[in-house]
Amino acid sequence: MTTTAASPLPALAPAPVWARRAAHAIALCAVPSGLWRIAMASGVYVGYSDQVLREVFDIPGGASRM
Repeated sequence: MTTTAASPLPALAPAPVWARRAAHAIALCAVPSGLWRIAMASGVYVGYSDQVLREVFDIPGGASRM
């Protein structure tokens, strides 16, 4: 015979709908920035020339990735 132990924590009520929606919206705010950074690191043209990236942002050129 096996018995189940009672949970030491009380049952929690589900989060309100507005709180779940707000949490998802906040998480989605970082998506455009992340996609832009991935595209930039992959070598996709995102509006900056190689010269601007090297001189202004001090980002090495594509040859340094090899």
